[in-house]
Formats: sequence, structure tokens, C-alpha cells
Amino acid sequence: SPLRRKRNRLIKRSCMNQNVCTPANNLNIYGSDCNANTAIFGSVGYTETYSISIKPPDVLVCCEGKGYDDQNQSQWYNLGRDVSSSGMFVKSVPWGNNAAVPAIHCITSTPGTVVTFSFTC
Repeated sequence: SPLRRKRNRLIKRSCMNQNVCTPANNLNIYGSDCNANTAIFGSVGYTETYSISIKPPDVLVCCEGKGYDDQNQSQWYNLGRDVSSSGMFVKSVPWGNNAAVPAIHCITSTPGTVVTFSFTC
């Protein structure tokens, strides 16, 4: 229907926004949860893909992304770490049939590091 197509276009536009996250400068605990700007409406078998960008590059950052296990319970999944010159990494996590807001939290040993993330929908 026209309304459904319009709604999907609006959701896709909002998903393209970059979300900024400040990682904790303590390698023992993750920083505050950084929530995305819109919710995702999943389906059975759906996975959510997070794209992480780090500034400055060549800084070690470890991030976890919100996802859902097979019992539909919210879990934090390892998104990896990056020390590459590109300062970018991409990882998918299970999401399933859940309606929720994507989120990440990160840690680094370098003060002043900024992490931006986007997600698919």
C-alpha cells in the first residue's frame, strides 16, 4: 500500500544517520550505552548489522552491540575491536522477531576517541 511504502522510506532514511558514542577510557568496564535514533522491527531469523567508525584511526577500541538470543532476551554481543588505519569494522548480531532500539557500548585506552555507528533496517 502507499502508506506502507512511505513508512518504509522514512525508516530507511532515519537508519542512515550516524549515532555518536563516547567510549569509556577504562579497559575494565564498557562505557555508557549509546542508543540509536530509531527502533528496528525484526522478524524470525533477522540479524542486525552494525557499522562502526573510529576517530582517530589506529586506536584500539572494543565494542559490544545489542542483540537478542533465541529466547528473545536482550544480550550484548562482541562487535570486535579495531586498530587498523581505516578505523572501521562491521559485524552482525542476532536480532530475531524483536522490536527494539539498537545500541552499542565501547571501551578504549585512548582519551578523546569518538565512535560513530550506523545500522541496517
